[in-house]
Amino acid sequence: MPEPNTGCWIWLGPTFKGARPKLGVRGVSKLAYRLSHAVYKGPIPAGLIVCHRCDTPLCINPDHLWLGTHADNTADKMRKGRYRLGASRPRGCVYPTRSGKFRAQVRVSGRIHYLGIFASSDGASKAVAAFKTERDVPVKASSPIPLQPLNNRTQDRDQ
Repeated sequence: MPEPNTGCWIWLGPTFKGARPKLGVRGVSKLAYRLSHAVYKGPIPAGLIVCHRCDTPLCINPDHLWLGTHADNTADKMRKGRYRLGASRPRGCVYPTRSGKFRAQVRVSGRIHYLGIFASSDGASKAVAAFKTERDVPVKASSPIPLQPLNNRTQDRDQ
């Protein structure tokens, strides 16, 4: 599903652990962004991985994908401020919801911090980035959709 604010093509199909898009090919699960790169840009040489310019794991837009090594990807994360040393570094996730909006959350030391529902993946990504920058300080992101507290797990399933 194209996301108009970022140009990301957000995968709405099945995922690996809710974070990586997967697609079944001849009975074998493949990462959808690897298939997108192979179809639109050509084969992926041995030793290289598909990296995201947009830092959105569910994006399969070939214009947002580039080939690099694990070291290249780590350097890219560090340059963008998405990599911290230590076991308790925040890990952020942006998930599309059935309603077409985007849910943002961050996991720190095994604890999940729910950041809210956003109209765009860009808004949700900014909330994750703000949380990571402020480190455990609640996010007050500007979004046309107000942050909604998660009171119980059943609300999560309805999103």
